[in-house]
Amino acid sequence: GSGHDGDLLWTGTTANASAVNFADWHVRVPSGRYVVEAYVDASVATARQATYAIYHAGKVDRVVAAQTSTGWKNLGPFTFAADGADRIRVDDNTGEAGGLGRHVAFDAIRLTPQECPRLQVDTGGGPLNVRPAANTSRAAIGSLADGAVVDRRSTGAGQSVAGTTDWHQIQTPSLVGWVSGAY
Repeated sequence: GSGHDGDLLWTGTTANASAVNFADWHVRVPSGRYVVEAYVDASVATARQATYAIYHAGKVDRVVAAQTSTGWKNLGPFTFAADGADRIRVDDNTGEAGGLGRHVAFDAIRLTPQECPRLQVDTGGGPLNVRPAANTSRAAIGSLADGAVVDRRSTGAGQSVAGTTDWHQIQTPSLVGWVSGAY
């Protein structure tokens, strides 16, 4: 009766070097960029360091998520190749000793197509500051050149700039931060 749609699997966490138990979700979607989410039911799951390994387009990214609150956990956007190798894996060796009595749950995974995965900077000629949060109250952590095209991880509300409160979390090979949607 627990979990998304009333069903889940779970096992105890371990601090072993290798996994004893694991779950694999094989991803079969058309090639493209998707936001990946994992459902967690905290009435069963208590792991604080569950690692989701996302195998996509010939790469693997690992996202650590606490399984301590119920709901969908956003693991981020990923580009899938639809080559038969795309998958998501969670192991029981979270680094949390079995004696702690914690459980890692294997529940539902949701992929949502990301309609606009990339953004082009349009400042009219100057650089665009990248901020650590969706506001201008803290110093810039980097900048993007006018015309730069970057990956968009998410969009959210933040400080109003030039009349818009939309801010985009962007990612480059060396930078993750927020830029105002006004540019």
